[in-house]
Amino acid sequence: MVSLGIRIKQERLRQGLTQEAVAEAIGVSRTAVSKWESGESEPTIQNLVALSRLFDVGVDSLLGVEKQQYSQHPEFTPEAMDYLKKFVSAIIKPDK
Repeated sequence: MVSLGIRIKQERLRQGLTQEAVAEAIGVSRTAVSKWESGESEPTIQNLVALSRLFDVGVDSLLGVEKQQYSQHPEFTPEAMDYLKKFVSAIIKPDK
């Protein structure tokens, strides 16, 4: 499995950016970016969002979570999804 740090580095290189350029764009030090890429530390949620915006990718992509994984979860059967949709609709638009 590819780590978060490797995905950050891959996206940075894909964009043709240096660690310094990424750091400057999101307001952190180059050392912070280096540590994220090496796996010594991980970005905060705010920095993860900033990276996803900079790279124009979803946070789920940086984290290595495929949207397909959500829909294939065994608890997300079609019946469960229908129930959840009705439940959410009832909360948002309660019957009078």
